[in-house]
Amino acid sequence: MTRLLVLGLSLLCVLGCEETEEVEAEPETPGVGVMELPISFRHDGSGPPSPMNIEVTPSELRVDGTSVVGLEGGRVPDAERAGNLITKLATNIRTGPARRAASMRVHASTPYLTTALIFSTLKEANIHEAAFEVRQGSGTEVGYLKLARFDVREETEEWATFPASHQRNWDELAPHWEAMTTACRENHSVDCAYKPENIAEGGQLQLTLFARGNAVKIEMNRFGGEDPEPAGNNGPALIEGIAPAPAAQEEEAPPATDAVFTWRFQATTSEPSPVSNTLRELCGAQGCGAVVTAEGQTSTMRIVSFLGAAFPNGSPAPQIMFQIPPR
Repeated sequence: MTRLLVLGLSLLCVLGCEETEEVEAEPETPGVGVMELPISFRHDGSGPPSPMNIEVTPSELRVDGTSVVGLEGGRVPDAERAGNLITKLATNIRTGPARRAASMRVHASTPYLTTALIFSTLKEANIHEAAFEVRQGSGTEVGYLKLARFDVREETEEWATFPASHQRNWDELAPHWEAMTTACRENHSVDCAYKPENIAEGGQLQLTLFARGNAVKIEMNRFGGEDPEPAGNNGPALIEGIAPAPAAQEEEAPPATDAVFTWRFQATTSEPSPVSNTLRELCGAQGCGAVVTAEGQTSTMRIVSFLGAAFPNGSPAPQIMFQIPPR
């Protein structure tokens, strides 16, 4: 009898163990599919360690798999904003575990304004490192476009300055200008600035990446130097009562203080990219700081692909200042 009792208890234990065995939970399906990620020619194989995971679909913003804010066609409702902060995202960051970086899986169609507000909220929480999940070209392999020490500000016409390692001088442009014009014209070009004979000297250079509609534009502007004096004619002094010769009345064009290179958006995802080849002349060996600006409804895809083309793998990491467009 004792042996039968022991055997029965053993069988009950086995059956009980089988019934209570834990089943591994299946991984949550991302709300943003791989083919809904933007293409980028700058990418690392891995994201930042222990990041906050932010996912943006057309209908919601998730943090670590939990829905935090409902979106309207990818836009943050006014009721969910406090100035340039997304209130519930800010609360989630403040009450959650302390983290130094964010990994962002953003649907390609997400309006740039939403993405800019996310960066603004991260900055307010002292998170200055983020990485976009991107496609490494036209296939399905995923990588990470990392942005370390990014900054954010409201849209303004004030000049932006960067640390000395990434602040370029205006005089650095002239030796590369002709090569940049040639590279700009390789494919999908709209307007490629020709090098003028008269270029202002001194001052610093602001590099701006601007996207609107189906066009992307690199603007280079001079600031911080003395105002260039317009070049006058150097002809002989005029004699009173005698009209000057026609040629002597002509004046040279004022010294150039800007250069603009514009392409259709396809230039940011075509290989080789004329955007990459153009900016490589100036930023291929030394890091550049750049201001990113766009209309609020511009898709985030265009911004991310533009960044990846402007600073592709092999070039130094940029420092980025995102501008928040008006509502």
